[in-house]
Amino acid sequence: MQDYLEKEQIDCNRPLYNDVVKKKVDTRFNKAFSDAPDIVTKMKESRKKNSNIVTMGLWPLDVVSYHDWRSSTHTNKIFPEYVTMARIEIQLVGEYRASMFKECQASAYIRMGLASALAEACKATARFIYIDKVPCKGPSVSEAPKVNVVDLKKSRERVARSEIMVAEAVSLLKKIENLKGSAAAPGSKMIDHGVADAVTKLRRVCCL
Repeated sequence: MQDYLEKEQIDCNRPLYNDVVKKKVDTRFNKAFSDAPDIVTKMKESRKKNSNIVTMGLWPLDVVSYHDWRSSTHTNKIFPEYVTMARIEIQLVGEYRASMFKECQASAYIRMGLASALAEACKATARFIYIDKVPCKGPSVSEAPKVNVVDLKKSRERVARSEIMVAEAVSLLKKIENLKGSAAAPGSKMIDHGVADAVTKLRRVCCL
């Protein structure tokens, strides 16, 4: 799973609650800041006694979290910020989660395993579903993906060492280019053609 996340370079970091200001978050979330008076009204109505409202229209608002909007006393100011956070959550999930389950069998196995375990706590007439409703098809719970942890760890260590050595080699080549003896002529900022050609060949070898 770690290999998949590093390969795909997924940016799924959520903004902090106190940073829900348009200028502080990624520009791709700009639409999350549009007004939502209908959702805010529904949130207020749902807190009234005997309210039959069960969904706000944005699934992150339908679940109880650490910073739950239901316990907030500053509704007029805070509720729009909760709506923004919910929209950002939905966008983030939509950007990576389905493809992660498809490409990374380990993540699909974990998700399905948790669903199977939690289903046992559901009533006979109900079943457990993830509220994000992201499809997840993978091996059955009894068929865990085969992973040789020892070999995987060694492979990752080799890659890490290689990256360090490549960085060191590239740094050394830059130093060679900056040597006075590498100049095309005394006082020249141009690199000698032979030196430049040799450095280029070495850089290609280092980056293979």
